[in-house]
Amino acid sequence: MAPAGRTNVKPKALNEQEVIHEAMTVLLEHLEPAKVAMFIAARPIAGADYLQPRERLFAGETVQSLAEKIRQFERSQPPQPSKPPQPGGPP
Repeated sequence: MAPAGRTNVKPKALNEQEVIHEAMTVLLEHLEPAKVAMFIAARPIAGADYLQPRERLFAGETVQSLAEKIRQFERSQPPQPSKPPQPGGPP
């Protein structure tokens, strides 16, 4: 028997589609449609093959060629000023 004032209600299992629908409703109520569209476009789609964009972006690349491109990019960036140590932080 449940303590006074409490019921034996079991939590409802969440349905993914219902949650997505509710989230979209909230977004559309609080953001302009263009912002909702930008948000959706920036998020990966559940079940999408995350390897596909990676394979397209790095087609023909090797670890060595990517490492060289990273080094070239880093050399092309202006030097970052060093930050003074924070009190109580690591030296």
